[in-house]
Amino acid sequence: MVLTIELFGIPVYFETWGILIGLLVAAYILYQIGKQVRANCRKEEYGRKFLLISVLIFLTIIFSILVHETAHALVSRFFGIKIIEAGFIGIGAYVRSAVSVSTLPFYVEMLVAFAGPASNLVLAAAATIAAFYLSKSFGKGAFMYISDTNYMLAKLNLIPFFLFDGGRVLHGFFRIFVADINFAWDLVLYSFVIYLGLRLFWVKYKSNEKTVQDL
Repeated sequence: MVLTIELFGIPVYFETWGILIGLLVAAYILYQIGKQVRANCRKEEYGRKFLLISVLIFLTIIFSILVHETAHALVSRFFGIKIIEAGFIGIGAYVRSAVSVSTLPFYVEMLVAFAGPASNLVLAAAATIAAFYLSKSFGKGAFMYISDTNYMLAKLNLIPFFLFDGGRVLHGFFRIFVADINFAWDLVLYSFVIYLGLRLFWVKYKSNEKTVQDL
């Protein structure tokens, strides 16, 4: 089952299974928030702090995702690419164009893909600056949470895998050197395998380093 609304003439789809996944993730986040708040505040303050922190977290996530997808759409329209639909899937979202950006010039694919993570990095930088300049008036914690959330969204989306923006940026980069679009995707896959290997090596290295320090 799919729920549909129209926004600025673009159909926006909400997949039922995606909503269910989103609710499960939301329940887990609320559970973790509850544990953190309970451990760091007095009993009489628990309800108020739990509500405030929960609202801040979910508003930040929703706002950050909307900015991310809007950035994709704006850059697409800048290059004359028509957006035909958008949707929410779980805790993520997407925009779909009338043509595959993989068939457009490589720089268009790279810029459209990088627009989303770039918007999150800009939000992260702005929130960090606000944390230092407005901390006396509004407190630093909320701004730093916005900064950390957007930094993590950008970092996640830049993973070099075809499901993420990083994979599409890398695909556009490989197209500078190879004409075959499918072969460029193969190179993205090989890059992802190398990335996973390096990540596993780093985790193992840090684990061994900690073991040595403990000794």
